[in-house]
This record gives sequence, C-alpha cells and structure tokens, in this order.
Amino acid sequence: MNVRENLAQGMAQLLDRVTDLAASRGMSGTANSSLQSVSSDLNNGLSKILNALDELAGKISSASKEYGVQDEDAANTIRQAAGDTGDTAVMTALRGA
Repeated sequence: MNVRENLAQGMAQLLDRVTDLAASRGMSGTANSSLQSVSSDLNNGLSKILNALDELAGKISSASKEYGVQDEDAANTIRQAAGDTGDTAVMTALRGA
C-alpha cells in the first residue's frame, strides 16, 4: 500500500470515528452542527492534502523522466567525444586501464 492509500484509509477511519462519536453521544442541535462542520472542514483539508500529494507525485515522475532523457543525452555526448579522440594514452588512463 502506498502513502496516498494509507492516508486515504486513515482519513476514512477518522471521519467514521467522528460520525460514530456524534451518533454514540446522541449529539443534536448546535453541538451536532459544530461537529458536522468541523468534520466537513477536516474532510476538505485532507482532500487537499491528497490532491497535493498527487500533484507532487506527478511532478516527481515527470522530472525523473526528463532527467533520465537528459542524463542519457549527456552520456551519449561523452561517449561520442571519447570515441572521436581515438585510443590515446590519456583516454586509456581515463578509462582506468
């Protein structure tokens, strides 16, 4: 289970407990309205956290793909430059041979 799933599951459990609290205490009137309002605010806040995590995960994934492409391009350029120099003593030393 990933972080998002764990957080979503924990959110659901927390909101269930808040609902159960209201039911088990027989809350009504202003107390119940306040509890429901706070529960709604909590749900909205936690949903924003999940959305932010999704956005961050997407950005990290995109950045890692872009880095991989740039890294491979740089490696190819280095290989090409090394190949263009021929097999000199300097290249041999750089290769660790």
